[in-house]
Amino acid sequence: MRTMKAISVHPSPAAPGAPRPTWAKVASHSHMVRSQKISQEESTAQLRAWEKRTGVRAIGMGSPWTAANARVYGYWEHQERDRYFAGLLSDAEREEALGRADVEGAVRAANEAAAGETFHYLDNETPKQRYGHMWHVGFQLQVPAWHDYDQDRRVSYCDLDPVEDPNPLDPRGAHYRRTYSEIVARQRAAGAISVWAHPTSWWWWQEKFTTNIAAAMPPNLYADGFLDGLTVQGYDPYHRDYQALWFELLDRGWRVPGFSELDLCPGTGPDGMVIERDVKAWLAARPAATPLAARLAQNAGIDLTAVSGILLLAVRFGGAGGLSTDEILLMLGFFELADGLCYMLFGGFNVLHISRRIGRGQVDHMLIQPRPLIVQLLTEGFMPVSGSGGFLIGILLISFAENIVDMF
Repeated sequence: MRTMKAISVHPSPAAPGAPRPTWAKVASHSHMVRSQKISQEESTAQLRAWEKRTGVRAIGMGSPWTAANARVYGYWEHQERDRYFAGLLSDAEREEALGRADVEGAVRAANEAAAGETFHYLDNETPKQRYGHMWHVGFQLQVPAWHDYDQDRRVSYCDLDPVEDPNPLDPRGAHYRRTYSEIVARQRAAGAISVWAHPTSWWWWQEKFTTNIAAAMPPNLYADGFLDGLTVQGYDPYHRDYQALWFELLDRGWRVPGFSELDLCPGTGPDGMVIERDVKAWLAARPAATPLAARLAQNAGIDLTAVSGILLLAVRFGGAGGLSTDEILLMLGFFELADGLCYMLFGGFNVLHISRRIGRGQVDHMLIQPRPLIVQLLTEGFMPVSGSGGFLIGILLISFAENIVDMF
């Protein structure tokens, strides 16, 4: 009988002083200039500062990649969407809608700025449809980034679907989108990894259901027998609902690699960004000539327009609803003051979006933290600079109410 040599399952101890093997830090799922509140240069500077501070070795850059890119996408997605989806674009217009040179230039500029310290690659969130969102590691730009967005519309996927989003320029009568299976197959053929994003989140818009992020995942899982990836860490490290779904799939024998996503925007305003919160790094990343005053004036102007209609009517007719002009001015001032204060304290990071805080499991995560819930809500949503527009307008309106004393 041949004897078998015993094999030890215990690793040999490393030599003293030998470096320990580590995982490289890779950040996935981003939107480079989605907020449109800062310039491309500021966005890149904030991203680079964060990369240096965190030691990220690779990061996926998602759409919109530049401000110009966002404007072009917005034009074809909204103003000319009928002509675009009917296939009536010329070759030049089709190339403009794709924006390949702009996208490749943004990635190339980021890699040049990093000088080999961090690798930047394409990583786009698409499709964003009513039945799920996905993002791709190593995304290939085959169609414009928004080509498969439809979560706000009832589009058609085949001729059997009812026409609820008509396209008068398309002989088929509807706006058609590609199915998840086709999108994933084409990205896989290009070498990309397709990951299901925030899989248990429910989104609402104007009190209407918008999308269930992973509703189309089961039929795709059955069709392929596996998933390229599923987000199991997102919005917070411990996301119970994501991980419960993941464990359920693993327990049933499916091959489902787990991924972590950031869903980050490198620039969201003067309070910092989703991935950059400390003051020193923020100040270092921003040029001295940043148009902060202009941005504050813009936000205050938006709040002022919200009340200007009632105010102008009151001035024109000497009052409204039994209230004098000064009384209406005071009421509007109190409204803006209270609303602005609420926004300053709770406006950031979805704190005011109760459905998101609950639906995405963010409240569950907060309850297990070693900090009081009220402290977390105050600090997470605190926006003393960019959220102060309504508060400042409220003070201004109250100060202009000359006859406040007459009310009492």
